[in-house]
Parts: sequence; C-alpha cells; structure tokens
Amino acid sequence: MTLSTRRPLRLLSALLASVALAVVAPAADAAPAAPVNYALTGVADASSTFPGYSAAKVNDGDASTTLGGNYSWCNNALVDYPPINPQWVHIDLKQVRKASRIVVVTTEGYVLRDFDVQVQIPGRGWFETVQTFNYNTATSVTVTGPPTDIIGVRVLAKVGPSHQPGHTRVNEIQVFDV
Repeated sequence: MTLSTRRPLRLLSALLASVALAVVAPAADAAPAAPVNYALTGVADASSTFPGYSAAKVNDGDASTTLGGNYSWCNNALVDYPPINPQWVHIDLKQVRKASRIVVVTTEGYVLRDFDVQVQIPGRGWFETVQTFNYNTATSVTVTGPPTDIIGVRVLAKVGPSHQPGHTRVNEIQVFDV
C-alpha cells in the first residue's frame, strides 16, 4: 500500500468507528419524568368546615404542617358539641386517573390520630378504604399500591389529637401517578 492510499483508509476507518459508536453507544439516560400530583387539578369539598378554614387548602400544593386556616381544612366542631365524627374531606379528580401513591399531611401538634384513606373507583357510587390509620403520630403518611383507576380520594377523619379529639385537620392530600 502506498502513502496516498493509507490516508483515505485511516479517515474511512475513523469515520466508521465514530458512526459505530454513535449507533452502539446508548444515549445518555434521560431523567425520569417527575410524578404528577393529580390532586392539584381536582376540586375539594368536606362534610363540614370550621370558620376560617377551607377544604380547598388540602389540594393547593402547600404541604406545610403549620396550624391555621391558611394552611389546612378543619371540621366544624362548633356545629355539634360534642363534635360528631367521622368527618371527611374529599378531592374529586374530575376524571379517571391511574394512581399508585397517596400522601396525607396533617398539622404539627394537632396530628390526625384515627382516619381512613379511601378511593372512589369509576362506576361505583361509594368509597373503598385502602388503608386505616389508628393511633397515628406522624404529620405525613403515604399509602402505596398497584396503579389503580380512581376518580376521587377521601380522608375519613375519625379522631383528632388527644387534646382536641373532635377537631380533625388535614393540611394536604396528594395523589400521584407513580
């Protein structure tokens, strides 16, 4: 082989090697999609609401555990005394969503003690309990399961904190696709 034929062969070899690397080398891993919180686009309502509080606070995107009407829903324990429980707060997702994780956030110092996390399955007129919490002491609890089609989520609040058992507070409900 002469000098003049070696140079094009080297260029051709280098070109083929770079093409082979481009075809064989895996693309850089794309970041996984962030989980979608379907609760943010839903509409919240409740069995009763304490003056100054709002059911709409449970899906406003603020997972703060701060006490007060700017941060949470609280049942209206003044309507009936002693308060009648259970009370509930619900998010209508407005369309069928495939959810596998639900997070419930309550109030620091006023943690929701006993409650059920319930889901509404399309075509059924009732809520199904997916997890019951008794003697809860955490401000945030997570329920996970296989991806399931749902149209609503409800927290059925049975007992508030030991120093205010009739007052039940929920700061945020999150409903995720993964």
